[in-house]
Amino acid sequence: MKKFITLAILLPVTTISQANPFFDMLSGMSGGGAIPVHDNEVMNAVYGVAGINFDISKTSTDNLIELVAQNAQLEKLISILSGNYEYGKLANDNFQQEARRYAPENWENALEILSSGKTLGDRTAYSGFKDTYSKRYNDMAGSITYALSDDNASLHDENINTAAASYYISEKSYNQTETRLKNVEQLMQEIDNAADLKQAIDLNNRLSAENAISLAEVIRLQSVLLKVEANELQQENNIVANEAELINF
Repeated sequence: MKKFITLAILLPVTTISQANPFFDMLSGMSGGGAIPVHDNEVMNAVYGVAGINFDISKTSTDNLIELVAQNAQLEKLISILSGNYEYGKLANDNFQQEARRYAPENWENALEILSSGKTLGDRTAYSGFKDTYSKRYNDMAGSITYALSDDNASLHDENINTAAASYYISEKSYNQTETRLKNVEQLMQEIDNAADLKQAIDLNNRLSAENAISLAEVIRLQSVLLKVEANELQQENNIVANEAELINF
């Protein structure tokens, strides 16, 4: 960039000789001698590479002063666009990162924790939620006997764990909604107060990341809902199968 600008500053007093490959294009004639360049269109084509306008109606000194000023503006713009404000950390400290990871990494672990009471990783709050859920809804896990099939007993236990996991995840997600809203509002305010273009761009990128986090949360909730619906459908299928077995008994 600086090489272009240095070359452009010298051009107002430079002439083009016949040996130059652009000689015929600029002069529109053949023959010897040097031809001064006095054409706004041609000069602006050269200066335009650096985003600079040239006006031959001005003196060489005026043009030089203007070029120096525009060069300073370009250097300032390059400096601004090359900075790094590290906004990835804004409203995204270790506490908030851990708060978003309130549930097990996969559904198999989610059910295993609730079924066994064991803690996998650092999900202590999640592993202890089964007791809270049982007290709230007084589930009958382990007290129901099935005369026809162990499949129903197994499905019943899975349904209880699925319901408990769904309850925990949806409640946690709901409780974190206010935090997510505050993060978005904070980022929007920071964008309004941005001191320069690069700062606004970085803040907007951080806002996009926050939207992606919210989208991931929506996907998690939708997945839990689909799992609950699948369990309910399987339970209905088991009921139909049991009724058919009774009829054929």
